[in-house]
Amino acid sequence: MATRASVAIQTGDVVRAIYSHWDGYPEGLGTTLVTCWNNSDSVLRLIEMGDASFIADTLEESVFYHRDRGEELRFHEFLSVDEWLEWARASWAEYAYLWREDLNEWETFKQGDDTRLKSVWAVMK
Repeated sequence: MATRASVAIQTGDVVRAIYSHWDGYPEGLGTTLVTCWNNSDSVLRLIEMGDASFIADTLEESVFYHRDRGEELRFHEFLSVDEWLEWARASWAEYAYLWREDLNEWETFKQGDDTRLKSVWAVMK
């Protein structure tokens, strides 16, 4: 069964994001992001690939709707974290991951959780 997620980076006032369909839970995608996509350059390269069916340890192993299935290239831009989170909720994303350049770390939102953003590891506990 799919565990939908959104992956995003905030650069200044702009949040750029993609949708990911499979394994979006912290023990899956969350761990992959922390261990393999752990700097701003790699996160930007990931997001530039557009929406994904599955995000793996490398771009080559990941499955993207545009590159691998010939679908339209889609990534999304928002003017605030709140706007992005609203889109993620509307996209049925159970988890939303935000790369924080200022902190050099991932934070996550779990749908239905009262805490807006927290570290990936806090969600896993």
